[in-house]
Amino acid sequence: MANLGLLLQQTGRLAEAEDLLRRAVDAGSLDAMYSLGLLLHKSGRLDAAERIYRQAADGGDIESLHNLGVLLDETGHPDQAEPCLRTAAAGNLPAVSVLGLLLERTGRAEEAEQLLRPAAESGDRHAMHNLGHVLEQMGRSAEASRWQRRAGTPPPSTGTGLGRRGYTYHTPPGHSATQPDDTR
Repeated sequence: MANLGLLLQQTGRLAEAEDLLRRAVDAGSLDAMYSLGLLLHKSGRLDAAERIYRQAADGGDIESLHNLGVLLDETGHPDQAEPCLRTAAAGNLPAVSVLGLLLERTGRAEEAEQLLRPAAESGDRHAMHNLGHVLEQMGRSAEASRWQRRAGTPPPSTGTGLGRRGYTYHTPPGHSATQPDDTR
């Protein structure tokens, strides 16, 4: 049922998708909870998306916890977003990069650098871009440029910060986010 809901969502049949996803949520599907949260988030129903993301996160869905952190940050609650992203970052590189940018934006650039550097050094292009941004903000332009060059061309932007099994991030000035991958 959740997969059919995703297919309907991808073909623009949002009301039908939401109905099927809600039925799958009622049956306890974490995949459906994630997908319904994403559908609600993208359509601007943020309170409902938050409730569903929390339900999925409480069930152990780390990517829903990541998206909950993104939603909380987007709605002006970085203090609530940070614990979600810290927990999600333990097993989720996209959450590492989102958390790194949140830390930089809230005046903790050194901590952001320490978080992003291992991910960047492991070859994660998005972490490289975000580390470059943080270093630039710290006035270390030469090192920032090296990381940006190493990362290559930024991915296409959607500006959403949401996704599944793909990389999505808050977008620093002059950089791009990636296309959400909500196809499971």
